[in-house]
Amino acid sequence: MNVVMVTTNDPAGTAINFRHALNRHTGHHCRLITTEIRYNFLFEKDLHVPWLKEFGELEQVLREADLFHFHMGADEDLSLGPFRVRDFLRGKSVVHHHHGEPPFRENPR
Repeated sequence: MNVVMVTTNDPAGTAINFRHALNRHTGHHCRLITTEIRYNFLFEKDLHVPWLKEFGELEQVLREADLFHFHMGADEDLSLGPFRVRDFLRGKSVVHHHHGEPPFRENPR
């Protein structure tokens, strides 16, 4: 299964380490897409949208995904360069893993 994790930020390196664990210890293949850096701890990046010069690999990863795993307030309407995640969701599984951000606690539906 091709898993694509999408998050605005990976401030503690948890997402990149989870990606490595999935790739190392399961039969799944995982990629991590990030869109910003906060706190500047400079953990490793996989596909960091602001640093991409071309978007072919990003598009391929989005198209080939079997499952989208959203973190940290990211959702289907997040723009990733010239793409919107929602345009790649047909027939895919979706997981929302929001770390208790206030907007989700205030309105869980």
